[in-house]
Amino acid sequence: MAVVTLKVGGMTCEHCERAVRQAIERVPGAHALEVSHQTGVARLETAGPEVDLARVADEIRAEEYTVDGQEVAGDGGPTAPAEPAPMPPPAAEGVDRAVEEVSFAIQGMTCVNCARGIQRAVERLPGVASATVNFAVESGTVRYDPVAAAPDDIFAAVRHAGYTPLPEGAGSRGRERRERRLFLFAAGLAVAALLVPRLGLPANWVLATLAAIATVNQIGPGRDYYRGAFHAIRGGAANMDVLVALGIAASYGFSLLYLAGVTDHHAFETAVYLVAFIRVGKLLEERARGRASRALEALAGLQVDRARRWTGDDWAEVTLAEIQPGDWIQVRPGERIPIDGVVRGGTSTVDEALVTGEPLPVVREPGAAVVGGTLNQTGVIEVEVTRTGADAFLGQVIALVRAAQAQPAPIQRLADRVSAVFVPAVVSVAGVTFATWWVWGSGGLAYAVTRAVSVLVVACPCALGLATPTAILVASGLGLRRGLLFKSGRALEAFSRIDRVVFDKTGTLTEGRPTLRGIELQANAEEIDLLSAAAAVEWASAHPYAQAIRQAAEERGVTVATAVDVEERPGLGVRGVVDGQLVWAGGDAFVQGLGLTLPPVDEAAGVGRVWVARDGQLLGCLLLGDAVRREAAAALAALKEMGIATAVLSGDRPGAVAALLAELPIAAGHGGLLPADKVARVAAYRAAGERVAFVGDGLNDAPVLAAADLGIAMGAGVEVAREAGDVVIVHSDLRGVVDALRLGRATVRKIKQNLFWAFAYNTVGLPLAAGILVAPLGIGLPPEWAGLAMALSSVSVVSNSLLLRVRFSAGMKP
Repeated sequence: MAVVTLKVGGMTCEHCERAVRQAIERVPGAHALEVSHQTGVARLETAGPEVDLARVADEIRAEEYTVDGQEVAGDGGPTAPAEPAPMPPPAAEGVDRAVEEVSFAIQGMTCVNCARGIQRAVERLPGVASATVNFAVESGTVRYDPVAAAPDDIFAAVRHAGYTPLPEGAGSRGRERRERRLFLFAAGLAVAALLVPRLGLPANWVLATLAAIATVNQIGPGRDYYRGAFHAIRGGAANMDVLVALGIAASYGFSLLYLAGVTDHHAFETAVYLVAFIRVGKLLEERARGRASRALEALAGLQVDRARRWTGDDWAEVTLAEIQPGDWIQVRPGERIPIDGVVRGGTSTVDEALVTGEPLPVVREPGAAVVGGTLNQTGVIEVEVTRTGADAFLGQVIALVRAAQAQPAPIQRLADRVSAVFVPAVVSVAGVTFATWWVWGSGGLAYAVTRAVSVLVVACPCALGLATPTAILVASGLGLRRGLLFKSGRALEAFSRIDRVVFDKTGTLTEGRPTLRGIELQANAEEIDLLSAAAAVEWASAHPYAQAIRQAAEERGVTVATAVDVEERPGLGVRGVVDGQLVWAGGDAFVQGLGLTLPPVDEAAGVGRVWVARDGQLLGCLLLGDAVRREAAAALAALKEMGIATAVLSGDRPGAVAALLAELPIAAGHGGLLPADKVARVAAYRAAGERVAFVGDGLNDAPVLAAADLGIAMGAGVEVAREAGDVVIVHSDLRGVVDALRLGRATVRKIKQNLFWAFAYNTVGLPLAAGILVAPLGIGLPPEWAGLAMALSSVSVVSNSLLLRVRFSAGMKP
């Protein structure tokens, strides 16, 4: 046996940990002991020296993580690194070398290769564990060792690569305004270039004016492409800017040769039109991408800057940064609740739709929790603050959504591989096109240059790069509006492949608290009399059955007397004096201790009994059980219609699970399970070839949420369950599982459509631009129209992703 420690880069969440763990387990003889995204370390145990560690590293890389080096301990002896690389220096003893994370917006990217260049530049910095740059949402996330690196170092690397880092969450509106200004500038020059030859001016004046317009065009709206190309080449990544810069430089440079008398033709107008057409396409693309990201911007807009805090004498307005847990704040009608807390005074209705997906306002009264960013509607309330900053619900949601949009889905791998070699390949095709038309064509040098320029500008790596992230961007926004938080693009894609959904019982398929299910009366007892007597002695008890009895009495309008001399016996029951009469309420053994014989009652599996006796006379029993969620049957029926198998795994008694199976359309279920048993059952389903999603909300669900192919955490559950899940259903409505599956399937279909059209566009566009149809049909593609087609291809991909909104909002079927 040997224990191997690998340094794994790129892990950012629990889902990453599970992906790395599963990659390790795929290698025979390798067993994952510990995988941590916080430390960037994976520890595994090997069965012997025959275990292929190189394959372990390859399996991890196949999941798009990096393996930097390894250390081996145990009786297996040292093993050569799978990929030799220096290990980071060990931390001083007793010093916690925790990995920190910084996220930021990035301005200036024009295609997916820009993102790749920035990512490489940042990853080369000492102390950087991993970097993720997303072109679609124009953002970056970097995990680094704070001892060896700092955010300023990271931002400097981004700037050196030719791009501008901005504060996290910087919206798309500023970028859209900039694109609009550049387009108007380029369009004005294009109109001028169109009109000048038609004004009747002398030929020399016309030529001089066109040359001046083209020069202004090069150093004005065209400057971005030259600068982007320079930084891309310096960073070792050829991006879209390289193609556009080559195209407009070729047109402009060829025209300058005409001024020098070298050629007999100029293309000043072509260079001007080309920039204008590309700019209009980029403006349309920016607008479409802005619409795709509106959901997250709207969510960020819910955050408020100030709140009224109680100072001890009066309410005073302070900045939100000054608010601490334990402070009291006041919220008036029409204001957004600034931060998470508990209502301590007043009652109001609160609109929580944008945060939880709940469509109707809810009543919030003293003791009720409220969430920052929700809208207070009707009354003045006083709130005791419980969580602030990044720990608050809204901060966590924004962080989750940004993380989901930043992480690509595995389906994007093919497009990324193609994009990596796309630009060099296109430049080669342009060179062949130029040579072919110059040597064998009849149009001479001018026509050869025109065809080569068309090839350069028609090619579009952007569409390939946008295919997956824009669909994920739109889908995550749609999920957000329905109270669904996807932690990664991987989770969205995984939904499309799920074969079975396994549910926890208590708190997931059921309400998670007992309710009165029925009353069995004895002798001449009356229902109201029995319930009143039981509620009186149970009034002060904290037992869940006591709470259910009190709630039932309140709902039925039963008058409850005050009990005195109350004595509660844990595990047995409670007794007290009500209106001078001794009342007993409890289980079988408790009441039998009075010498009473219990009559038979209708047995109901999963239902508990509370017997009630007064002055030695049995009144009857209350039947209590965990109520099934109202939406459970409809959700399960929808899953069956989608062809998804279901099952229940519960720690509750087998009888309770059997009763649930009789009430709900679930084929299989097991009760009396420990957390390890649930993990084993899920492993058995997976071993049988099924891809499994587990839905749970409790503390003991965290292991099985992590063990399943996809973990779905109900938002009302404890924090650890939400951390373990890949998806969080904020509103705890089981129909969210159905929505998530439908949205996941629709998203993957949309990604496949986008990739198809992106590949098809380039497959058709490149030969057409090269002039393959000129000889047989006389059909060619002028450079300016090729530039517009290139830009519009990206617009088409983004617009196709936006159609998810229409289909999903219209009740899309799987």
